[in-house]
Amino acid sequence: MIVDDDQFEREMIKQALENADCRCTMLECNDGAEVIDLFEGDVSISPKLIILDLNMPRASGMDVLRFMQASDRYTHIIKVIFSTSNSERDIELSKELGAHQYIIKPSFVNGYTDMPNEVKKYIDVL
Repeated sequence: MIVDDDQFEREMIKQALENADCRCTMLECNDGAEVIDLFEGDVSISPKLIILDLNMPRASGMDVLRFMQASDRYTHIIKVIFSTSNSERDIELSKELGAHQYIIKPSFVNGYTDMPNEVKKYIDVL
């Protein structure tokens, strides 16, 4: 699952994962509220990996992490934060709320080619 309010960012992430031979079904959400609504509305939705932006309208990535942390139903989901924020507080809080990894978004488009290497150990299980 890819969660980012920026369509271009979602496309870049999808392309990077496809280029890394990630052969999986990818579900996209525009913001954290959409993820929470989706999880609350359909208990059968259970992604193996969620790549989550922090700064989104309606509900942030932190809100999603809090929601997921409140239920044992989501403990098996690997949570990777992919954000422009390099704030130590954001990094620490994300990990406290269950994020497995925190990756700072690259500032250049070609930087996305390295992103799958950052999550390779998780991609291998998909």
